[in-house]
Amino acid sequence: MEYIFIFLIVFSGCFKNLYGQNVLEERAQETTCEIYNTCSSCIQAETYCVWCFQENFNDNRCGPIPLLKRRGCSEDFIYLGDDNSTIEKVEYDKDFKDVTNPDSTEESVQMKPQKLRVKLQRRNPLSFQFKYRIAKNYPLDLYYLMDLTLTMRPDIETMAKLGRELTELLQNLTKHFRVAFGYYSDKVAMPYSKMTQEFLENPCINEGTQCMKGFDFVHSLNFTSNIDEFIQKVNASKTTANLDNLEGGFDALYQIILCENAIQWRNNSRKIIVIATDGTLHFAGDGVLAGAVKRNSDKCLLDKDGIYSESLIYDYPSLGEIYHNLQRRKMNVLFAAKEDIFKYYEDLQKIISSVSYVGKLAEESSNVLNLVKEGYFKVVQNVKFSANHSDNLKVTIKSNCIQNKVLNSESMCNNVEEGKEYVFDVIMEVLKVPENMERETVTIEEQNIAEKLIIEVEYSDKCKCNMKNQNSQINLCSNHGSYVCGVCECEDGWEGENCDLNCEYQRFEECRERNESYTSSTCYGRGDCYCGRCICDEAYTGKYCQEKQCPKNKRGEVCSGTLHGVCKDGTCFCSDLYSGEDCSCPLSKKHCIAPGSDLVCSGQGYCRCGKCVCSPKYSGDYCEQCPTCSGLCGTYEDCVLATLTNGSSAEKCSTEDGTTFIPNVIDEPINAEDITTCYVLYNKEERSCGARYKYNIRKDFVVELDIYSECSEPLKAGILIGIIIAVILGGGIMLILIWKAKLMNDERREYARFQENVKRSRQLEENPLYNSPIRTYEMPTELQHYRNN
Repeated sequence: MEYIFIFLIVFSGCFKNLYGQNVLEERAQETTCEIYNTCSSCIQAETYCVWCFQENFNDNRCGPIPLLKRRGCSEDFIYLGDDNSTIEKVEYDKDFKDVTNPDSTEESVQMKPQKLRVKLQRRNPLSFQFKYRIAKNYPLDLYYLMDLTLTMRPDIETMAKLGRELTELLQNLTKHFRVAFGYYSDKVAMPYSKMTQEFLENPCINEGTQCMKGFDFVHSLNFTSNIDEFIQKVNASKTTANLDNLEGGFDALYQIILCENAIQWRNNSRKIIVIATDGTLHFAGDGVLAGAVKRNSDKCLLDKDGIYSESLIYDYPSLGEIYHNLQRRKMNVLFAAKEDIFKYYEDLQKIISSVSYVGKLAEESSNVLNLVKEGYFKVVQNVKFSANHSDNLKVTIKSNCIQNKVLNSESMCNNVEEGKEYVFDVIMEVLKVPENMERETVTIEEQNIAEKLIIEVEYSDKCKCNMKNQNSQINLCSNHGSYVCGVCECEDGWEGENCDLNCEYQRFEECRERNESYTSSTCYGRGDCYCGRCICDEAYTGKYCQEKQCPKNKRGEVCSGTLHGVCKDGTCFCSDLYSGEDCSCPLSKKHCIAPGSDLVCSGQGYCRCGKCVCSPKYSGDYCEQCPTCSGLCGTYEDCVLATLTNGSSAEKCSTEDGTTFIPNVIDEPINAEDITTCYVLYNKEERSCGARYKYNIRKDFVVELDIYSECSEPLKAGILIGIIIAVILGGGIMLILIWKAKLMNDERREYARFQENVKRSRQLEENPLYNSPIRTYEMPTELQHYRNN
């Protein structure tokens, strides 16, 4: 048994080296491809699935190229699919055009081309470009929405005074502008408003002043280019009051968005809603307190006077509803907020940043025109494109504009200038070809304008195999199908290799097992009978679903495939190399030994089911990693040195068990922080060198070595002699300086000692214990004698 085990290991290694691919990986690819039984479905599957259209080929025709060749399919009969995805036709490519008539829906042209027809193939992405240029005088619809609670009264007067300045501002932005006006407060109900008769008649009674009755939202003026009319409406507006600081601004905003026809938004315009406020907002759910529990079903609810009269029935909208409707209708919101609540709106804007902006509103709205101007340019200059498509496609858009001196790789450009053209790259890839669908329409559009690029996509899923006798084989399909690339593709209701099985009616008798004394039920009641064949439930198998299904591995293979085990009556009988319920656990420890090594799990763990279970503090596929470990660097060092010093690494870059190392000398430095990066020193041609190399163990146990080397240049003889002389002279001078310094230091010490001695001698003369030997006597005089007497 031991010899058989060794033989199987050696055979497995030879099998792997012979075909250059890991057997298990190839088996997984085979399992994935073999479920496709037509050429068109095969080539639209995974990239490694190809089709063999060789006649009289009696094996699965769909599979990886190496597998089909081993099965006997000639390379000349392997169909890979069409060569390229192509642009079939550019249907509309009008030149850029500015706006002269804002009432025409086809006036401006800011994207080119406008319509393409393309043909896409599963394996070949299609790349093309489109251009964008801002049209001059593109229409602007500006809705000014005011918070008319009591604290905003001075702001009304300010807006009334800015009529001329507003006109000049909008004319400088675009010749085709219009403005609209509305105002809001909050739902008139408890707990937002006091419901006494006095308060309802005059909500400002507590403030000792008179104000307007309460309201939630009033749309006061449709879009107009008459600024005087706009100012009159603003000036005629009156404030009101409520109990809390939270307002119904989202009720107002939602109606402005939904009531496109009533408010008369234009389709081909930039749409900006300015909200001037000094209060915060109610969100969805707050309306429950007032009994407003219904959710707005995306309908305009303004009455003929522009009043949101059903505010006590419908709850406040959510931020998500606001965001999605703004995005869908290409509208933008500018929150002009007072300083006290600016941070609140700044945080709110970050959540819906693609459709909103925020500015700090000065007292009495004195800077509102500047905020309008800033908001307009943020909308115009921030250009972002998106593609609307199904899950069958992947569409990537990248801009070629320069942002902050760096080439942008996203689908947007900031600080776009009027009059300049900007190029965007598009890559379209087919992820899957949908059944019963040959065409699809994809649109690419900018977030703020109505123009778009329309792309008609045709899926190229028809196989065009070069078969000389393809037309002559039509009789093989019994006139109920088409002979395509070596097989019959049957019409609906017909099955079989030659499309000779009529499946328009059920043939239950063929789905029942019979003997002389017994007839089973249809598929033993464990499956469905279709076209005379049993389609078994997951737990059963066999022609009549008479056998239990054996366990499957993670890839869906019964008993992990025929190389691992055999299924018999619901139980897997594993080969000598595997164990486990589904035979997925290899008994061999070769997968736990790093290529080039001879230690199982680097001696720091044990092998279980072909994987290493590491001891504490160790990790990695082979337990080779730890805080103080060098990984597998020593295992591949000889191969690296042989490659760098001899230029040939055949002997050092292979092992007795057939493991191959593939060294690759590269020109770019290697990241030293990578855990698989190693370093080695060596000498080459009298030069000192250092090499940093990185190892990568592939699934087929081939080790790739990326090597980056640096060497110091050898010194010339003259330079070397000069350096030696300089070192000797420098050393001599240094010794002299050291000796001189020592001498000066010694003299300094001697002088200090002398000074100390002098000081001590002076102290000796002044010692009070010292008695001088000198005596002095004075003779008395006559004057002193008389004085004493």
